[in-house]
Amino acid sequence: MDVPEDNDPNNVSSEKYSSGASTTHGKTNPGWEHVSYKKEGKTHVYTCLHWTNSFKGGGINRMKQHLASILSNISSYKRVPHDVHHWMLELLNQIRKK
Repeated sequence: MDVPEDNDPNNVSSEKYSSGASTTHGKTNPGWEHVSYKKEGKTHVYTCLHWTNSFKGGGINRMKQHLASILSNISSYKRVPHDVHHWMLELLNQIRKK
């Protein structure tokens, strides 16, 4: 399995973030501005740029849950900047509505 494809259903654009969204691995998902990715063998490793803690597997949606402080299958980080926290919550709510 490689990096998630560009047709990722979590790829929600916003006027506020679309121009500044990271294109890490060809992605335009706003979550990539706050997460780095690397592959260690067959394992996908995502690192929160605010906490510098790494998580194995799960993808960008799981990392947005982390940034939004949603306790599900990932630990939350309460010191994410307020605007990032709010924006990740908004993105996750948009996904749920679809």
